[in-house]
Amino acid sequence: AMQRLGGPRTAVVLYEDTKDEAAFGQAYKQAYEALGGKVLQLRLVNSDVDESLAAGFAGIDLKTVGHLVVASDGKKAGPYTLSVLKAQEARLPLITYASWLDNNRLSLSQLDARDVYFVHPKYLDKTNPGVRRFRQLY
Repeated sequence: AMQRLGGPRTAVVLYEDTKDEAAFGQAYKQAYEALGGKVLQLRLVNSDVDESLAAGFAGIDLKTVGHLVVASDGKKAGPYTLSVLKAQEARLPLITYASWLDNNRLSLSQLDARDVYFVHPKYLDKTNPGVRRFRQLY
């Protein structure tokens, strides 16, 4: 994100209430801040509960944020996030999971109309030396 989105910027990170998403949220914050970025908010959400999603976005003016990270595979997270962006008329980049492409509550035109970057956190590059070494050992 630091290279693609430009120099030191601010971010808000929302992550789902699961072990993997919590680890992703924390790792993103650490890596982004180590490169000179600033994570303004790191918030836990439960996308199955509308009140939790509302609390996750509460008090955040997305027009003043460099980019938004939503670490959630939840089916409600995508539509809710896009509705908040639309309500605030915010045009910031959004980093989220590639699983949003499989969400039937989101259309490709909705995603295409935004500056969305998809990640696949469970993808392993089998050509990476560290991955190869791990596979050899275990």
